[in-house]
Amino acid sequence: MPPVKADRGFTLLELLVTVAIAVIIVAFAIPNFTRFVQTNKMAAANNQFVSSLNYARTQAVSQRTTVTVCKSAAPHTGTPPQCDTAGANGYETGWIIFIASGGAVQPTAATGNILKILVPDSPTGLSITGGTGTSLRVAFTPMGMSTSAGALVVCNTQGWKNGGQFARVISVSAAGRVASVPGNTQLNVTSCTPP
Repeated sequence: MPPVKADRGFTLLELLVTVAIAVIIVAFAIPNFTRFVQTNKMAAANNQFVSSLNYARTQAVSQRTTVTVCKSAAPHTGTPPQCDTAGANGYETGWIIFIASGGAVQPTAATGNILKILVPDSPTGLSITGGTGTSLRVAFTPMGMSTSAGALVVCNTQGWKNGGQFARVISVSAAGRVASVPGNTQLNVTSCTPP
């Protein structure tokens, strides 16, 4: 008589317990994953904007002229594209870096003064707003100084929860230094405009 082989496989009870545990793990993981994606999108936009400001400052010094970063609702339309002159939109729709010779507040096609036109890689669910001095534009002089010192706030749909834990503050000093810090460490900014 051949030896009896033990049955292999899972019982229905074992399978149900495994599925229940998987459902519980997924239920906790999805909200955290969503927050992780939002935070990374915000960090990418923050880094892109800080890089743009540093680029503008470098160009101002190297070309010995004033360089401006301005917000634009439609940065890829128009010849040349225009800066927003009202405070309705934030920088999340895009920004233009241009040489502001003669104190120009708009890029001009005749002089070819546009250095870069940028839009955040993933603008949905973000807001980048400036406060006093930075709401429309940030300008750097040939000495690298800023004529638009102030703060800008980058936030996502989390807004200013937990004292700004989910926001970033970009500060531009009068000396032209650009720094980015978590919202909860910048005490003079107390809110942001969630998208």
